[in-house]
Amino acid sequence: AQRYHRQTDGILGNPAAVELLENSTQKLREFNLLFECLGRQCKGRVDGGTGWTIFDIKTTRDAHPPSQFPRSAANWSYRIQGAFYLHAAKLAGWRHHSPRFIVTSTVHPFHCSVMYLPESVLRHGHELCEQLLKQLSLRQTLNWWTPADYGTAVEMPARFFGVSDGGKPW
Repeated sequence: AQRYHRQTDGILGNPAAVELLENSTQKLREFNLLFECLGRQCKGRVDGGTGWTIFDIKTTRDAHPPSQFPRSAANWSYRIQGAFYLHAAKLAGWRHHSPRFIVTSTVHPFHCSVMYLPESVLRHGHELCEQLLKQLSLRQTLNWWTPADYGTAVEMPARFFGVSDGGKPW
């Protein structure tokens, strides 16, 4: 319980986070966005919204979110989530903007940062989102759900073990 109190203190100590939370209305706290994209019915759940932006609250084990969270955001494909939610928000009447992430650390000193994705990353996320939706449609049409290498032995890349791929056999 103490950790949650420290995280809350971190959020309330960040003026940018407080501005988002204070300007979100009761009806716009954690809400669903139902929309169509490429002919598919889609749904997303956003943690909050103001008159100018939507936002999501994220937790991280990174002690200093601005220096470490971007790598986590890249690994978790938040560029796709951000673009997906932005597309839905624009259809719901918001102007084009970069959705905000309130990022709260779960470790001491419990820093909180409000972060957003660059426009170029959102564009790339939108392209990836469209590719994924097209792939989903194709897989549904073909009833094909296994990867191309399914049922074969797949070699693990040496780089994951700190070894170059061009080494001699031992």
